Amino acid sequence: MKNAEEHDAAGYYFKTWGESMRAKTMYDKIFAYYIEKMNGSVLVISNDNYLFRISRNYIKVSGLPDSCYHCAKMSINTFKAIGRFLAHHDHVTVLMERQLEGRLSLDDIMPLKNKFRERIKVIVLSAEVDGNTIALMYEKGADNVIIKPVSQAIIIQKIVSTLTPDNKLDALIEGCKTALQMKDAQGAESYVDKILEQRPDSTIGLMLKGDVRMLQNDNEKAKYFYTKAAVSSKFYMEPLKRLVTLYNALDDLDRKIVYLKRLDKMSPLNRERKIELANSFLSLGDNEQAYTYFEQAISLAKREANEILSKTYMDISQSLLPVDYERSLEFNNKAIKAKGKYLSKDDVWMFNEKGINLRKHQRNAEAIECFNRALRISPEDPRVNYNLGVAYAEEQEVKKAAACFDIALQYDKSIMQNSVSVAYNIGLTYYNARRFDDAYELFEAAAAIDPDNPNVAEMLQNTFKKTSRYLPE
Repeated sequence: MKNAEEHDAAGYYFKTWGESMRAKTMYDKIFAYYIEKMNGSVLVISNDNYLFRISRNYIKVSGLPDSCYHCAKMSINTFKAIGRFLAHHDHVTVLMERQLEGRLSLDDIMPLKNKFRERIKVIVLSAEVDGNTIALMYEKGADNVIIKPVSQAIIIQKIVSTLTPDNKLDALIEGCKTALQMKDAQGAESYVDKILEQRPDSTIGLMLKGDVRMLQNDNEKAKYFYTKAAVSSKFYMEPLKRLVTLYNALDDLDRKIVYLKRLDKMSPLNRERKIELANSFLSLGDNEQAYTYFEQAISLAKREANEILSKTYMDISQSLLPVDYERSLEFNNKAIKAKGKYLSKDDVWMFNEKGINLRKHQRNAEAIECFNRALRISPEDPRVNYNLGVAYAEEQEVKKAAACFDIALQYDKSIMQNSVSVAYNIGLTYYNARRFDDAYELFEAAAAIDPDNPNVAEMLQNTFKKTSRYLPE
């Protein structure tokens, strides 16, 4: 393979997907403000050495103090680690793997947030998952979600987008929650009235008003405010959960089931809710419906077990990759097989990893087969189409490569805007396929990224003479 400086119309040099993300200085400044002015900190809980490396390097390059950042293996006591951080910092943002030591960590989030309250934000790290799984993460208390693999820039953007300003409304909400915890209904009502005075349609304000009425044993008014909160934000589940709790206390199982079903529709992967629904139907004597939800709970448990096994195989595969490629490939295959019937679009990344590594080991025919298998699951995936195009280009099958790049660009135009190498080499593919107008557009994109690149300038000039725009003198 030629170096980037040695490109010609027959040679290719492809960077991996997303390799050349540009820094977002606005996010850098906000993150620095969080660390330096708000006395914030970051705790990463993971076994991902790559994640450790890029995040630690960001802190170092940015000139931020080492004390604001800590990487920890999954086996640490999370509560103690956060407590130690908060002894020296006012805030901590925790980046925590969805799976810790072979178990799902989502059930740890709410206890952490209940203990440390407004001083903690939790961002869940996960390999690619479907929308229902992401909904479950948020329901379990995640403030944000990061899908891996990830770049430095994305990590900082996610942290910044998770942070909220320390304003008066936040203080009122926190004051109300504290008063409710102390069973001080009068004090809580004073806070919540001020919240609703500022924002009459505030979902959290209406929900807290319902909490105050519950504390005062005024169930009808609590029901009114919880229902109003649910209407004001159709995608926020907490008011619906309050209504479930209320109707359970009132022993109104029919109404409880109505809201449990609404929650189940919004977040269908919550295994505990399936069992709660089943138990509610059992109490009503509807065993058939109960068995349906019990079966769904069992199915979710099997899915979680397969997911953990698959992730474990992929972790082993990635650990072995630098030292034993064949064994790494073996565990990658086991990871795919472990998903069984639960294999979906969200698992395409495993095929992508396998295909990239096959290509790197000059096993292009197998890589092409692997990418094509991934496309049978997710035909529009731009990453897989891009990487399949790379494999075809290296086999000099330029028409097939160009067709793959067409699909990749159709679904993600940014690939020709973020990397000069990617834009340049897709341009070469189009050029060799004699699609000169398309090639010229890609070379223009490459020139916009790197105006001084001589190879780009040369191809831009040569290609222009072959385009429909060119009018010879």
